Amino acid sequence: AGLTLGVYANEIDRLSKAGLDTFEGTWYATYAMGPIAVGYQQSYVNRGLSTAATIAGVSKTVAAAGGQFEADQYSVTMNVNDNLSISYAKAEDTYDARAGSAAGTTAGTQVADVTMDMTSFQAAYSMGSMSIKAYRTKTDNAAYNSGGGSTQRNEIALGLSF
Repeated sequence: AGLTLGVYANEIDRLSKAGLDTFEGTWYATYAMGPIAVGYQQSYVNRGLSTAATIAGVSKTVAAAGGQFEADQYSVTMNVNDNLSISYAKAEDTYDARAGSAAGTTAGTQVADVTMDMTSFQAAYSMGSMSIKAYRTKTDNAAYNSGGGSTQRNEIALGLSF
């Protein structure tokens, strides 16, 4: 009746002392009712890497940085009519350094933690062989860097088919 659920998980047990076990997983739910659809998703990635030198003011890459990445996303879309659709999406992606976990303590772990926030508005209009698409996306703390500032991207695209 319009509801879709999904889940994915992957865990790798490392037998060497080169790193800790890795885990990645996600779950999502979407619901569509008439011209409106809403969705929500949570995801986790932990590559089992050390976080000893990680600080909040340094850019991080999901596949290479230690610690855990935790994300929450949601979106709302609406088909206004056969030609026009609009949508809004919001994501909060947190880098959790998990410093001190090897020693059995959580003291000081918040120092290196940083949340990257993203919001996006999109609109698309099509008529016959022509389409116009536009979006505006804003990101705070880009690359999981507390000094990464804010970036904003705007685009308007015109498509014609012959």
